[in-house]
Amino acid sequence: IAFLAQNGAENMALVEDDGLIAGTGANHTPMGLLSSGATTVDVEGSTSNTISNTTSNAGSYPKIVNLLYNVPAQYESGSSWLMRRAIEGDVRALVDSNGRPVWLGGQESGFAGTPRTIMGYPVYNSDSVPNDGSDTNKVIVFGNFSNYIIVQRQAVTTTVLRERFADTDQTGIILSERVGGGC
Repeated sequence: IAFLAQNGAENMALVEDDGLIAGTGANHTPMGLLSSGATTVDVEGSTSNTISNTTSNAGSYPKIVNLLYNVPAQYESGSSWLMRRAIEGDVRALVDSNGRPVWLGGQESGFAGTPRTIMGYPVYNSDSVPNDGSDTNKVIVFGNFSNYIIVQRQAVTTTVLRERFADTDQTGIILSERVGGGC
């Protein structure tokens, strides 16, 4: 039973993350953070549809700085970054005109409760945020996420399916819940 509880909780958390970040509101998914109508800023670099730059082309660097400063001052307090881990790696790989990294990643360990930061704001990673490579993908999110409301309508319900798998001497278990999100 402990395995089912742990495994079920992990799988439900992954599905919730996907819906609350990238959900479109269709097919019983929540309206995710990326579909909430927030203002978007292009962060495309020196290579088309990617976070990139060169020593001679600032590329994504000034656009990421502009992303931070496009958030109104009253919402800046408590803000953080949300992106895929691979995108964070691309952001940390941006260089100045001398080829030095713009944002050093070695100053924050990510251990002992010290979050990694970019420009002083915490960085959180989720594979529910799209990867770069497509012009329409929202690959970096910055802001104060406390105004995104998550609602759970009912407790987790469990349905046990004994008859359906009786011929193979197995039992099916379905976990379900109603969760919604929006600004």
